[in-house]
Amino acid sequence: MCCLQISDSLVAVSHPEQLKLLETLEELVCLFRKLTNSSRVSLDARVHFMDVLWCYYWGQWVSGRLNDAHGTGIEGAQYIRSHTTKSVPAFAGKSPEWLAAQALVLFDLGRIPDAITAAHEAYSTYQEEIDTQSYLGFDCFPPLILAIILRQTGRESEALWLLEDATSPDKCWAQGDWTAFHFLLAELAVIYVELEHFQLALRAAKTAVAACRDRLYKWDDCESGSTSSYYKLALAYALTALSKCLSGHRSEESLLAAEEAARLCRQVMPLLGRVVAWLTGLRPQEITASALETYSIQLSTSGEYYKALANAEQATNLHRELVLMAERYLPSLANSLQNFASILWEMGRREDSIIALEEAVQIRSRLASVGSEQYLTAPLEHALGQLEKCILITKHSE
Repeated sequence: MCCLQISDSLVAVSHPEQLKLLETLEELVCLFRKLTNSSRVSLDARVHFMDVLWCYYWGQWVSGRLNDAHGTGIEGAQYIRSHTTKSVPAFAGKSPEWLAAQALVLFDLGRIPDAITAAHEAYSTYQEEIDTQSYLGFDCFPPLILAIILRQTGRESEALWLLEDATSPDKCWAQGDWTAFHFLLAELAVIYVELEHFQLALRAAKTAVAACRDRLYKWDDCESGSTSSYYKLALAYALTALSKCLSGHRSEESLLAAEEAARLCRQVMPLLGRVVAWLTGLRPQEITASALETYSIQLSTSGEYYKALANAEQATNLHRELVLMAERYLPSLANSLQNFASILWEMGRREDSIIALEEAVQIRSRLASVGSEQYLTAPLEHALGQLEKCILITKHSE
């Protein structure tokens, strides 16, 4: 089994089996370390070492060994920097990828300032290599990682500027089959929604959906299963953004978009391996949970409470899984719990609704206790208000 197959298998096996696969990758890494220490080592051996180390990094990340992944990331970045692209042409564009991967694992470790610094460095290096036409790496991975980190830490305006620039027509990758570019388009729509620029969000979401459909259906027959699944998940991400844009004034279209997104996620989740995280930094569970939560909101709006509850519960469970991987998903879990509570309330299950809200408030309070940023304190105020209102109504009705 090659290192790529081993790394892909890590997401589909139990924890003991994950450890065995990681041991195999570790043996390969140790072997290549010995080989590459020789002054006579071939260029091919150096390139293969980086491929193995890259797979090892993502294997550690997928299996939750974040500190180990951080160490591997440092090793990879230092190795790339110690070799010029003239001596190893295949290393062109690899430096921003390793820096972006480092930013991602720092983000998962809760080292927010370090993650932002690393992501900015990755993007700057990426821009320099784009300008010199030496970037031959994973598409739009560095700007996408930076945008995601900025958005999830309350820096939406910075993320918006970055995404508008990264998706502008004059960018060299905008006309090609650059995979992560589809996620950049969808991420732009998500940012517009969060900033309540709904007309711009709608236009961006439609562009993202159209681009994903074109890429998926144009090449579906000639792509491998994992790559085809990747584009389906990209389409689901874009459709979720589109559903949010349409919510409130075009409810039927919003429901259809959310339904398709949820269906696509359920279809591809069992087929996806390392590829999505590798190319975007987004875990499949993260995209699926968002799609299911959005679908549950639209179902609830349409009065289909039982279906809404089932989807909301699945979304909450996925968010719990994500929190076990990295605590940066706690705000998303709190959001999911509040949505779950709202549906329970509409169904008359007031006690269960209050229990879910109390958990959400507990999470929000914990987050606000370690940071005074508005993106942490404002949601706490909203959750407290929702809980207090429900408690008051319950008391008055007794």
